[in-house]
Amino acid sequence: MKPIDFTKIVPASELVGEDAEDTSLLNAMLGEAEEYILAQQKWCQSIKNAYFGLGVGGVVAVFF
Repeated sequence: MKPIDFTKIVPASELVGEDAEDTSLLNAMLGEAEEYILAQQKWCQSIKNAYFGLGVGGVVAVFF
């Protein structure tokens, strides 16, 4: 298996959007994504690390 290329993603704690509103919306989307994974995916007991790939606040975002 190939290792993950982390050069194009950032730790979620360093997530920054185009402006303050975009950053806030993206952080809200991250929270929703984490809640979904923890509540709906029985195989996931906890989230150790989260990463932000890209996104537009309130529209679409990619998290790892």
